[in-house]
Amino acid sequence: MVCRTRKKIFGKFVVFVFIFYMTCMLLLSLPSSSPKPTAHTWENIQQEHVVHHLKDRQLSTAAKNPVTSAVIKDAANKLKTVDHTKAVAPEANVTSLRHFVSTSNAKLRILNLDRFGPVAPNDVVVVVQVHKRLRELEIFLSGISKARNISSVLLVISMDYITPALEDMVSNISFCKVLPIYFPHTSQLYPNTFPGSDPRDCSARMSRAKAKAAGCLNADHPDTYGNYREVAITATKHHWWWKCSFVFDRIPALVNHTGLKLFVGEDHYLAPDFLHVLALMQSHIKQINEPVDFYVLGQQRKVLSRKEGQVPRFAGIFAGGFDQFEKG
Repeated sequence: MVCRTRKKIFGKFVVFVFIFYMTCMLLLSLPSSSPKPTAHTWENIQQEHVVHHLKDRQLSTAAKNPVTSAVIKDAANKLKTVDHTKAVAPEANVTSLRHFVSTSNAKLRILNLDRFGPVAPNDVVVVVQVHKRLRELEIFLSGISKARNISSVLLVISMDYITPALEDMVSNISFCKVLPIYFPHTSQLYPNTFPGSDPRDCSARMSRAKAKAAGCLNADHPDTYGNYREVAITATKHHWWWKCSFVFDRIPALVNHTGLKLFVGEDHYLAPDFLHVLALMQSHIKQINEPVDFYVLGQQRKVLSRKEGQVPRFAGIFAGGFDQFEKG
């Protein structure tokens, strides 16, 4: 009797061990849901944030300003389908946009002053150059909104293209003071003449001899490398210098400004500690006995491709320590 009982107990134990073993093997065969560990670099942080942001990328519209300029909506909607290199844009709509740009650049209305107060002399001014890449700008704004002490910043958004969606995005920024400015010499505002594309312009890669024979407008003025003006490229450079001049010389709120001005692009990404790192840089510079005109938070990194012999550009600015800061 005792022997039979022991056999039953042993049999049940064997069955239990077998079931437990099979369960463990089944669990081990399943794919792991845990992400593989990655290096804690700013590139990875940026990528993780972008992925998260694109899943949840809708900006809050609860406080959306419904009073976006009717002039912009009407004129921009009519212009957006125009091929500015081949067609003639409606002059009335272009005139409306030009008037809006000149009026806005004269008024220079700073948004959110009621929430954050006036610009202090030592506040950091972040100047971002914007074209029409709304997705990149949205990610940039989402990232900078998480920076510590961002409420003290004046964010100057310099635009060279006007759309209702862009105006809505800018007017909805609520985490700091915002000043929109508009580059007035664009292809959108001058679609069929300089500084836009003039039908009489020389082709970019045309030789000087052919340009002279064709009698195109700028035949006598190729650049250092023998090429002629490409509107998209030169407009970006012109916007850069106009923006710098405007920010330093034309904004009344910055007449007595003694703080830092940080220039970035819409496709850059600022780490949450960028203001802290700027403060550390300023503190460090005070300890050395050399003049310093500007700081660099990061670099446009380049990686050489041996197979193709090309140098792809990786756009991005990453706030980091002094190991990224090289004097000279």
